[in-house]
Amino acid sequence: MTSLYLSDAVLQHSFLLGAKHLFKYVSATYGPCGHNVLISPKNNTPVVTKDGATIAKNIILSDPYENLAVQILKQAAIQTEKTSGDGTTSCTILACSILEEAQKYISSGANVFEIRKGIEIAIQTAINELTKYSRKITSKEQLYDIALISTNGDKIISQLITDAIDKIGIDGSIVIENSNSPQTILSIVEGFRLPAGYITQSFIPPEENKAFIKYNRPHFLITDRKIELIDELLPILKFIARENKPLVIIADYIEGQALAALIMNVTRGIMKITAINAPFYGEEKRNVLKDLCLITGATFISNETGIRLEETKLEHLGTSSTVEINKGFTTIVDGNGSQDSIESCIGILKDELTQ
Repeated sequence: MTSLYLSDAVLQHSFLLGAKHLFKYVSATYGPCGHNVLISPKNNTPVVTKDGATIAKNIILSDPYENLAVQILKQAAIQTEKTSGDGTTSCTILACSILEEAQKYISSGANVFEIRKGIEIAIQTAINELTKYSRKITSKEQLYDIALISTNGDKIISQLITDAIDKIGIDGSIVIENSNSPQTILSIVEGFRLPAGYITQSFIPPEENKAFIKYNRPHFLITDRKIELIDELLPILKFIARENKPLVIIADYIEGQALAALIMNVTRGIMKITAINAPFYGEEKRNVLKDLCLITGATFISNETGIRLEETKLEHLGTSSTVEINKGFTTIVDGNGSQDSIESCIGILKDELTQ
């Protein structure tokens, strides 16, 4: 393997050149009069977009040092998109401009740590000024005006965004999906949406020719344990069979003998069961499972509560009015959890976000 060594001056020049390439393509989309950019990803269909983060993600330069600048700066755009949902183009332009101006002082021998301190002071000053002039949104008209700017003057999309936020509130979740028709529609789904679906389509009853499962008044078994043996589930399955109610099992992981036995019960029409592997990892996964218990009124089957799977009874299960499960999502409507506990949890989360 051949290594390439460059002097600091050459490396800095290449790095800055890569940033300028990114600036050229992204800044062309800036503002209401900005242009669209046509992207042709490798082995994929072409895309026309004005989104700065999408453009940055698809720029790959042949020079390794120029491309290094692109890869670093695109992280700023992606992080901005995750944090605020917009402003990716502005972020990229600011980052490139800061880099270019800072490079002038670094080339003349200025201390990089002092430059960083200056940038941090300037950032805080800008935030303070923006905070001073910011105003809270108090009407649908203001919502619409902001949406109109973000959608580059698209009145139909802006109205849909306004209606969605007005109906679900600031704590609601908005998901954008591809449509199977040329129309853009707004669909309001009430309930808790889990970003995980059934493990396999085998859980869909053979007589139902559709891609989703819908249960009325289901029971929920929620655990952070891996389930591999059917013996662990037999006691609660006997209770469920006696009640003749659907059962949704959401666990850390379900596989092996247990999964095969559950599928067999469904395909033979003996029981209505669906198994779901909980999304995310580590502490985030446990928090989601606890939220599910809060929504449905279920008892968390874990080492924390000291309840083993074999000891699970009907009183440990949660319920809801309906649940709809497809390949990627599970939507729980009207869970049987305590409303006071839910409101208390929301209040705690809000406090954590403001800290």
